[in-house]
Amino acid sequence: MLTAGTAAPDFTLADSSGRPVSLADFAGEWLVLWWYPEANSSGCSMQAASLDRVYDALSADGVRIVGVSFNSPDENDGFSEDKQLRYPLLSDPDRIAGAAYEVIREPGAPFEKKPLRHTYLIDPAGVVRYAEDANLLPLGTYGEHVLEVVAGVRG
Repeated sequence: MLTAGTAAPDFTLADSSGRPVSLADFAGEWLVLWWYPEANSSGCSMQAASLDRVYDALSADGVRIVGVSFNSPDENDGFSEDKQLRYPLLSDPDRIAGAAYEVIREPGAPFEKKPLRHTYLIDPAGVVRYAEDANLLPLGTYGEHVLEVVAGVRG
């Protein structure tokens, strides 16, 4: 997992509509970059819904949310529509950004083809200010936790 103080690796990934989205698109803004293992799985669904509950509060504070997985744009589109998410989901099927963000699982590990559930808070200058192994958090209250983290880091 990347550590606080690390420059966030650049990426350009397709959103659920197939449009390219880059880290540079969020320059000057705070960004919650949420890596999730699988669209429509129960844990990811709970976490996605929890983030969506705090979307308005984060947006009002100038913080953007982006989810990333190794799913295809079509899978992410279905997930986003089904859960009525208000933030974009990006696809990294080649796992290039996943390697840069250190979310690749060890060979032979359970679910090795899916990214680790990690969350990064990236500041307006593109520096990671907070990193968390989100597997250690209660999924149903994940969004509230992220809201507290953002408030704490931004002071």
